[in-house]
Amino acid sequence: MTQIFFEVFTPIPTLNKLLHMCWQAKKRLQDKLNLELGAFVLSQNPGEIPPGFRGAKKKRVLQITLHRKKLQDPDNLVGSCKPLIDAIKKAGLIYDDSSEWITLKVNQIQAKAETIFVEVRGQ
Repeated sequence: MTQIFFEVFTPIPTLNKLLHMCWQAKKRLQDKLNLELGAFVLSQNPGEIPPGFRGAKKKRVLQITLHRKKLQDPDNLVGSCKPLIDAIKKAGLIYDDSSEWITLKVNQIQAKAETIFVEVRGQ
């Protein structure tokens, strides 16, 4: 099974904070995530991302694990991942963010340091 695993360093606000952000702040967040994931994809050595993985029109499993100081309720947790999922799509690691193309799994773990781990794998 083909899979890619990486850490995201840009913090993602909760859904409640995202909904109350002005459009410029949302755009800055999205641009920062797009830049980080684009840099990740470009920095990979040949073979680390298998040939044909990027941009492939195949269903993928997208698993996001957030390590947070304060745990969120499930609907807030999934909604807060929208900018990250959009950046993953723009980087070409998933074809589309609809349920036709991804199986989304979002988990959270209470931790002292806030980090985000993403796994994209073929189905």
